Amino acid sequence: KKRWEVIEKLPASKILIGTNFQLFSMAKRSYENYSLGGTNDNSKLADDLVHASFKNSVERLRGLGHQPIIMNQPPQPSVDVYKESQRMIRKGIGFENSYGALPEEAINNKLKELFKGDYTIVDFDSIFCDQAKGCLNFDEEGGLYNRGNHLSEHGVQKTLKYIKENSIL
Repeated sequence: KKRWEVIEKLPASKILIGTNFQLFSMAKRSYENYSLGGTNDNSKLADDLVHASFKNSVERLRGLGHQPIIMNQPPQPSVDVYKESQRMIRKGIGFENSYGALPEEAINNKLKELFKGDYTIVDFDSIFCDQAKGCLNFDEEGGLYNRGNHLSEHGVQKTLKYIKENSIL
């Protein structure tokens, strides 16, 4: 709730929104008047309410003159990329394109449905996946993830390059 006080003071700008959409399924109802030491209601929210709340936040940003840019869910790597990178470095094995990560189709299709029309969505499948080969765990420069589907520094740099090349920011 306090973040909106800060956001409302910002000049209109592009705002990059990245979140772990997998965690939406565990959302709980929050209290409007939270006090220090208090806890949220423990009842699980229905998925449609969680998605509606997220969309309302995006619309609120637009209403304030901002241009929200939504980053969809990155692919799920098929190996522990961090551990495998460390092993490859120790053994002197060079990096090459290695596929096997799985696209988060259900989540990303839901986002496409939710944000039809004039919305900017950064599609990680366009960055990390090849329709014929699947999604990358590694490319020739290194691992794309760090502990699960969190992007590694290299994954972030690859994403930023895509964003710049496509004039998203």
